[in-house]
Amino acid sequence: MAMLGALISAVFAGCMIGIAGTTCLSVENAYVGPLLFCVGLYTICAFGLRLYTGRVGYILDSHKKEDIINLILTWVGNYIGAALCGFAAAYSKGNIQSAALKIAENRLQQDFFTTLLLAFFCGMLMYIAVHTYKITSGKTLGMLLCVPAFILSGFEHSVADMYYFAAAGEFVKGIPQILIVTLGNALGAFAVGFGLRFKK
Repeated sequence: MAMLGALISAVFAGCMIGIAGTTCLSVENAYVGPLLFCVGLYTICAFGLRLYTGRVGYILDSHKKEDIINLILTWVGNYIGAALCGFAAAYSKGNIQSAALKIAENRLQQDFFTTLLLAFFCGMLMYIAVHTYKITSGKTLGMLLCVPAFILSGFEHSVADMYYFAAAGEFVKGIPQILIVTLGNALGAFAVGFGLRFKK
């Protein structure tokens, strides 16, 4: 039952990233869209939903087998939720598919190490955004800075890519790319989490 609950929570988190992605693609202003993307991460943090990029950085502190299983379920649930939202957005909003296709085509042209690096930096920013929400009084400040930063910089977020590839109609083609980004996001989050162990 706990595993089912984790999966459902992750599906809803994936949907929220999908809604955030739809909002971002619907806004022509290059700065307002990335800022409004924050609605996805804010909702996820506020309601304790399971997002892969918000949780993977903490897995090194856990020695429980069930935490690893839950992280895998989180990734799968995020994929389901984000992809379903991507399919729905492409069906209901004609401009979304063309906008997502441009993103997907650019992603597919990148080599392995470029993708890994872009995902690494995004993983760093997502860990900072979520950790700031957890430990500081200015809970939203981290995401208000980090989320637009990763979008405007062209860094890659695995769950956002799940949405973009689905909305672009490139669901199958995008799977290898998403797996690389998943790895890069994890490495970036690990790097920040490890570095914070040495803070004064």
